[in-house]
Amino acid sequence: MPGGQRLKTAKVHEALLNADVFINVPVLKHHSSAMVTIGMKNLMGVVWDRWYWHRNDLHQCTADFASFCKSDLTVVDAYNVMKRNGPRGVSISDVVSMKAQVTSTDPVAADAAGAQTEFLWQYVQFLIINLTTINNPCILSNCSASIDKLNDLSS
Repeated sequence: MPGGQRLKTAKVHEALLNADVFINVPVLKHHSSAMVTIGMKNLMGVVWDRWYWHRNDLHQCTADFASFCKSDLTVVDAYNVMKRNGPRGVSISDVVSMKAQVTSTDPVAADAAGAQTEFLWQYVQFLIINLTTINNPCILSNCSASIDKLNDLSS
């Protein structure tokens, strides 16, 4: 990972590396280790050694990989959201129906908007701070934590 602070290398699924377009479709949920799973944390799914992230500063590894792997489109599924006991949950009472979706070409803004529909804005702020210290234009160019430019299409 060019510029990565903790994550220096990673085995990434070949389909992602060869893709013309990358659409990231995370399901918004609580995560006991990461606090929340949205787009940047969802990228962990294309990496072979996920346990490395957990053992070596999950938040920083997430930020490092997000600087390398920017989706063309992020669609956050926030229809039924696991509010606690994630990522697996223990009971149906852990899930709340929010009937929402966030879609953006800006993965950082999508996570910021998803975090605001959730209650875990601190997690996304942490990742944004760490992304800016990497100074990698792949993720930082045209990306923003500001959700002001996202259109509210709710009825």
